[in-house]
Amino acid sequence: MNTQQTHALSLRIAIVIRTKNRPHLLNRCLQSLAAQMRVPDEIIVVNDGGSAINKIISNFPDLPIQLLNHTVSQGRSRAGNVGVQAAHSEVIGFLDDDDRFLPDHLQRLEQAMLSFDTPVVYSGCYLVQRDITGAQPLTQEKIIGQYNESFSAERLRYENYIPLINLLINRDLWLKVGGFDESFNIFEDWDILSRLSEQTNFYHLDRITAEYTIWGTGQITQSLATQQWKDAYRQFLEKHLMPLSYAEKIKLLAHYWMVSQERRSAIQKGDQENQALQREKQASQLELLKKQQEILQSTQEMGTYKALTEEMKIQLATRQSQNEHLHNELAKRDQKLA
Repeated sequence: MNTQQTHALSLRIAIVIRTKNRPHLLNRCLQSLAAQMRVPDEIIVVNDGGSAINKIISNFPDLPIQLLNHTVSQGRSRAGNVGVQAAHSEVIGFLDDDDRFLPDHLQRLEQAMLSFDTPVVYSGCYLVQRDITGAQPLTQEKIIGQYNESFSAERLRYENYIPLINLLINRDLWLKVGGFDESFNIFEDWDILSRLSEQTNFYHLDRITAEYTIWGTGQITQSLATQQWKDAYRQFLEKHLMPLSYAEKIKLLAHYWMVSQERRSAIQKGDQENQALQREKQASQLELLKKQQEILQSTQEMGTYKALTEEMKIQLATRQSQNEHLHNELAKRDQKLA
């Protein structure tokens, strides 16, 4: 098989993992890569100033892992860029240490990228709430939603709705747009996706293939001060929205209004469906209660019938005893008369 044929059937894929002081989560993350139907060709783990993770890495001798250690934390954006620079594959993807891929993630995205000849492809993911408490690192998790919506470059200008872990990206295109903007400490993923969307459309694979984590109140992501999020959002808008012309801003606001109305309608429809389900549930509960009462009444009636039956048995036995006594008395009298 020649090189061109090989290229047509497969891609070299590198996955970049940024981690810092979360070894138990990194282990889960790497387990999800080991379980892939299509294992990545390179895994670049960037330890951004955290404690040593060599022991965790050694748990996966069959994975093609390259470990890069920063003695001092340089931030998520810098760590991501270092990981991409260290990769030699033609396609890159990202997996945060607290997220994980489902087994078919890379296989399906690679097939989509090859089939549709697109430099950027993404799938959907479950939104999973996880909690860390006490000695047990991971004590609870539940699916609370999902990200799996079609591509819109306009929407990316005002909403960060595609998690970075969902994507495979052509490395040359990534480098062309400049990689992560290292001035961003938050929303560096949103910023790069917005710039990529200016170069090409993304192909959306309508399938859930990953799990994206949010943390319970007071933990990790949620512990960031509200003001930090506001500052990051302002930074994004200043870079991507404010330079637009007045006409472009009006067009974008109109698009935002349409999307918000559609979302409001969807929420209202969902509320109506939930209310209908609640009514059905209440009706079912009332019907169940009615049946339980009928069963109870039947049970009580059966108890009454049983008691009456026992009483009749006693009366019958008494009558039989009396009849036997009378029969014996009559027999005695017959003997005397004889």
